Amino acid sequence: MKNATIFLAALAAAFLPAISAARAGQPAPQDSQAIRKVQDSQREAQQMSREIATEMISMRLRQLEDNGLTDIPIYEDLKAMHSRLDDVANKIIPEVMELLDKAAQAKPEDRPKLIAQMLGKKQKVLLALLAEQERLRMRRQQAELTARLTEIIGQQKKTRESTLKLTGADIQETLVVVDNQKTVAVLYGKFMGMLEQAAGWSGEAGAIAGETRRNLLKANLPGVMSSAVDQLNVSKFTDAAKIQADVLDALNKVLAFLRRLEEKLQQDATSLEAVRQLLKQQQQLKNKVAAGEMSGKESEIALIEQNSIKLKIQEVGNKVSADKSLVDLADRSAASAGQARQLMFDQSPDKAVEQQGRVIGYLAEMEKRLADKLADQKGNKSAKELDALAALMQQALLNLQQALKIEVAIAQELAGQAAKAAQDQKSVVGILADAASKKELPMVVTARVETAHQQAQSTVQSIEKNSPDRSQAVQETEKAIRKAIAELASALAETKRDSLATKLGELNRAAEALDRASATARQTANDLKPKPPQDKIDKAKEDLNNVNEVTDKISQALEKIADDAAKTVKEANQSGQEAGKNLPAKTDDAAKKSQEAAGKMDQAINQIHKEMEKTALELEKTSQTELTHVEDLKNKIEKTMQEKPNPSSKDLNELARLASETQAPIASALEQASDAAKALPPDNLKTEQTKDEAKDSVDKEMQRANVLTDMKKENLNEQLELAKEMLELARQQQKASEQIAETGKKLDSKMEQNPQGDEEANKLAEELQKAMEDYAQSTTELGQDVEEMTGRQEMANRPLRQALDAASKLGGRQLPQKQEPGNQPQDQANQDQANQDQANQDQANQDQANQDQANQNQQGQQQQNNQMGNTMTPQSAMQTAQMMAGERNAQMAQNAARQAQQQQQGQNQQGQNQNQNNQQQNQQRSRSDQSKDPQLTPGGQRAGDAGGGKDDKKGDTWFTSLPQATRDSMKSSGKQTPPPGYEERLEQYFGGSE
Repeated sequence: MKNATIFLAALAAAFLPAISAARAGQPAPQDSQAIRKVQDSQREAQQMSREIATEMISMRLRQLEDNGLTDIPIYEDLKAMHSRLDDVANKIIPEVMELLDKAAQAKPEDRPKLIAQMLGKKQKVLLALLAEQERLRMRRQQAELTARLTEIIGQQKKTRESTLKLTGADIQETLVVVDNQKTVAVLYGKFMGMLEQAAGWSGEAGAIAGETRRNLLKANLPGVMSSAVDQLNVSKFTDAAKIQADVLDALNKVLAFLRRLEEKLQQDATSLEAVRQLLKQQQQLKNKVAAGEMSGKESEIALIEQNSIKLKIQEVGNKVSADKSLVDLADRSAASAGQARQLMFDQSPDKAVEQQGRVIGYLAEMEKRLADKLADQKGNKSAKELDALAALMQQALLNLQQALKIEVAIAQELAGQAAKAAQDQKSVVGILADAASKKELPMVVTARVETAHQQAQSTVQSIEKNSPDRSQAVQETEKAIRKAIAELASALAETKRDSLATKLGELNRAAEALDRASATARQTANDLKPKPPQDKIDKAKEDLNNVNEVTDKISQALEKIADDAAKTVKEANQSGQEAGKNLPAKTDDAAKKSQEAAGKMDQAINQIHKEMEKTALELEKTSQTELTHVEDLKNKIEKTMQEKPNPSSKDLNELARLASETQAPIASALEQASDAAKALPPDNLKTEQTKDEAKDSVDKEMQRANVLTDMKKENLNEQLELAKEMLELARQQQKASEQIAETGKKLDSKMEQNPQGDEEANKLAEELQKAMEDYAQSTTELGQDVEEMTGRQEMANRPLRQALDAASKLGGRQLPQKQEPGNQPQDQANQDQANQDQANQDQANQDQANQDQANQNQQGQQQQNNQMGNTMTPQSAMQTAQMMAGERNAQMAQNAARQAQQQQQGQNQQGQNQNQNNQQQNQQRSRSDQSKDPQLTPGGQRAGDAGGGKDDKKGDTWFTSLPQATRDSMKSSGKQTPPPGYEERLEQYFGGSE
């Protein structure tokens, strides 16, 4: 793997000159001499690609084959890369050179059009090279992770082997093993640092790295390794070896998990080729079915072929299972293929062709996504970072729209204001150059802007030279700018939604952390009066330090996303700091300031709740606006397809312009359909074959645009429903939070009047339990919705992560977990101990020791339950709710809930007993009836009925001896519904028989 990594790094370096040249943004050539220079550079790029593909890669492939290493991941990776580079060298670059040859020989007025086409082809080369560069980067990063983890596993394995050999006779040997175990811990710490960086990678690589890191954090291997060191230090070598075995097991599982990344990096090329073959096969079959002239044998073959297409699509779906969007497309395509086959079987060719068109649309989009699969540069950003990116994109969009406005005016100026037109065109060049320099923009957007920039530079020369083709050049520049605007607008819409959802998730977690901090500060204030003992003062000091850390980090986390709340939290932090300074001398003043800090935090929480509702409303509005636009676009596309089987390029251009406002993929499909439609008139076609090819191309792109609008509409509907749900959850959380505070105060007051409690207190406790459950549910589900909408789990807001870590240290007064049946409470153990005879004292002491250990384990479990986690979804929202309610109130609420549950169970048991009595009575009646009718069998059937007779007892015994799951399955199998149309066919058949 190391040699392969070095080779891939060298290969990436070989690509860089070609990439740099392609992105240099030089003016497009106009005269023959300049064109010849470009031809020379393209020949060099072609030669470089060929050398890499035929010499470097082929040589490595032969080496792997000679050594029997064709089953390792790097072999398939290199094989796929060879195929892709071969396409670049032998297909795309020759097309660029052919256009350059034509431009060199063409008349000056015809050159701009050819140059524009050449730039489009050149863009494909650029994207292909960028894609290879991204694949290589991911491969090197993944290889480095695997190498480091393998090194750690090897070191841990050697350390364990040394541990097993220890006898304790040689202290020096033990010290060496201890040192080796500590070295493993250091290496592991560095590996976790690498994983944290890797979690920010793009695409699947970053997702897997992030999930790997989360799994390792849950395993807490540093603590486990520390336990191994402790066991070694006290010469418990067998225990240490067992712990080391657990570490090895965990690390090996992670290594196996990382292998998924290697598999993922191999899938794209093979899946793309499979999709292209399926697309071609489905298009040909659709044309045959549409022609409607197949014999019986040909129809059977067509059915088999359509079913084969469906199965192959499902295979592709399995290969791309890590990419949810591609899996969704594969599932939709396979479903449409299945429906097309059924309709062909039912002899409904028109409807079958319609479904086949949808298959083509889905496959075409899969082809597009697989071919253009570059870095998703969004990464894992915080709401603040996403908001800043959206602002940058918004400004860039305004600039591009201004450039488009100028470009449209230039077309009017060409007739009588050539000098002004040239000057305005230079302004457009400047705007586009500035936009292209914004490296923060998504790569695809930057590439589009660079293409428009080159085209605008070429147009300047056409206008200055007063070329006959200057009007055409302006149109090409306008078209290129529109494409860049569409790409940017689409990315901006997604970033805005992502920013709002992420903000909602961060506010949700910030409010929860403050809820804990506020509850702790309020409890601390109560503990500090009057005249608290030293242990309570020490505890208050510790809690205040953690509370102050929470408020300090929360105030930083809320800057730019909830400024008012950030200021209020900062004031709470100041009060908390003053409370800490008053300890241990001035406990009354400390209590007062701690209470003041809690009040400020409550105020900030209310401000956060208002901001959450505002954000959710904005998210809903954003999704609804985009959905309305897509629905309008969908209606126009369907109308065009129904009314105009062969739409004109002008009609498609208008649809593309409408789509370009926010939907770049749909706009791209419509533009390609428009370009294909230009070849449809007979005078533009050389052969009947080219005419059919043009029709197929228009059909393919229109179908792709159609299914894209369907999918976008579904996606936006889901987003809208999520936004509405998040709005309701935010309101529910606020209401539950207020209810906890209000009911808690009433319960406190009631218990002060009557410490023994009464019916009214129990009712309040039940209401409090309901409010806590509502709080926990709304807080958790809101986080889950944010994860679903954004597609990310871990938060990138570092101060908020630190605040959550600090808040996890709070909650020392939390309720113990509900004990399982059989676990003896401490007070009961003490009572038993008091009642035991002196002769059993030793056994009682042992029982006490066991109980102490159980309590320690329970305390450790409680600390784990208090962990808030760093994901969008809270890990312990109910614990937070209990802290908000207060220890005594939460305990009463828990008891009330338990009593209600027991009462309900009692009622259910009573109902079950009644049902059993009724069944027994029915059975007695049945036996009585059988005694009156001797023809009835014990099963209740008459002798001679189907299924009756002597053998039935044996059959019943056999059936009832089966596992319950098997019996349920056999019962349900007899209740399956027939396939669609089955009953109608039976009716037709028997009707014909009659």
